[in-house]
Parts: sequence; structure tokens; C-alpha cells
Amino acid sequence: MRKLNFLVALFVIVLFYSCSDDDNNRTTAEPTFEKVATNLPKLAFHQSVVFEGKIWVIGGVTRLTNGQEVYTNGIYSSNDGVTFTNHGNGPFSERGYHQVQVLNNKLWLFGGVNASP
Repeated sequence: MRKLNFLVALFVIVLFYSCSDDDNNRTTAEPTFEKVATNLPKLAFHQSVVFEGKIWVIGGVTRLTNGQEVYTNGIYSSNDGVTFTNHGNGPFSERGYHQVQVLNNKLWLFGGVNASP
């Protein structure tokens, strides 16, 4: 029993001294963000995916100046995330809340809704 108490005490001492004050003084770098102007329209509930080295933004919901929400089937791509090329409307109905995935070197669009009045 004495040997067990000794081993437990030794374990606690080693555990206590293995903790360093340096662990409490670590600083983590905060991420930095930069706001940039882009020609991409303001969208919500769209999908973004990286495909063939470009960022693709597909569909979504935009708000008109009168506050009305409008669903879109627009397709945009960018090499740098700042300047986007408008590829017009996709061969699918206007939608938001959908999913876009890359499969077999193609973009696939799944689901979504259109709640425009």
C-alpha cells in the first residue's frame, strides 16, 4: 500500500511540474481581413465552389432596392476572388438554398427552392 501511495504521489508531482507557465502565455495570431470592392452582386443562400482553378458562384437570392427578394440562376467565376466574370443565367431555374458539387470534372447542382412571389 505504501508503494502505491508513493507511486500516486510521484505521478501527481511529475504531472504538476510538467505543466509550464508558457502554456498560459501563448499568443495566437488573429486572422486579418481586407475589404475589397468586387463586381459580384450581393447574394445570399448561393453556392460557391472551386473548379478548374476558379471560384464559381452560382444562384442565390438578391434584394432589390425596394426590399423585395429575388432568386437568381446567375453564374459567376473569378480567378482572384475580386473580379468576377458573368456567365449569364444557368440552364436551371432560379433558386437559393441549393448545393453545388464537383464530380467527374463537372459541376452538379442539387435541390434548392424558389420562394419568389
